[in-house]
Amino acid sequence: MNIRVRVLEATHVRPEMPGHTTVHQPAAVSLSLFDSLFLALPPIQRLFFYDGEDVPPFSELVGSLRSSLAATLATFTPLAGRIAAWPDGDLVIDCSPDALHPGVRFVVAEYSGDAADMCRLARDAEQDTEAFVQLVPELEVCMLPAPVLAVQVTRPAQARGDDEGAGAVAVGVSMHHAVADGQSLWQFMRAWAEAAAREFTRLSAPDLPRVNTLPEPDWTQQRRRTYLLTGRGF
Repeated sequence: MNIRVRVLEATHVRPEMPGHTTVHQPAAVSLSLFDSLFLALPPIQRLFFYDGEDVPPFSELVGSLRSSLAATLATFTPLAGRIAAWPDGDLVIDCSPDALHPGVRFVVAEYSGDAADMCRLARDAEQDTEAFVQLVPELEVCMLPAPVLAVQVTRPAQARGDDEGAGAVAVGVSMHHAVADGQSLWQFMRAWAEAAAREFTRLSAPDLPRVNTLPEPDWTQQRRRTYLLTGRGF
């Protein structure tokens, strides 16, 4: 396989558990018979592309995705656990403190092409499946206990500086098929997106409910011209 993606950093994100909040999380969630049928299937994978001048600086984006993922995992806590087999043979999602401690693997990576090359992957054309495979994180499901979720955020190679807009970014998600179907994955993604939006709101307005508005422009430096459009010629 042609290596198109280079891993820059691999860390873990744990559920955000505020000290003043009591979370009643069961130590284990039993998998049903129908869940168990999906144990040997490959993970569910989703890949999201974002591009444009309004893509935030990469370091800022990664930080927001990490913190919003931690907040989302506080609600979707089993996604930070491990699939395990009890001695009696029952399959469970282990949500004990030891199982939750490693957290969700969070990979930061770099794509070998520039932003335009990366954007072409999302266009309506013949797809580069090898690149797609490398833009989603690996999830080791062949041995129990197995992780449930992994995330990868990838920037194009030309976005070198932390203060530069990446121009494009890909967010890849891998989820164990025994704990979720496609609809469940979308519910998680919607919750994560809402949490990430709140993160960026705090960046633009950190003193809510007070909003520090930008200064008005110097109108004496503006130029205006009025155009009169008639019905003639239409």
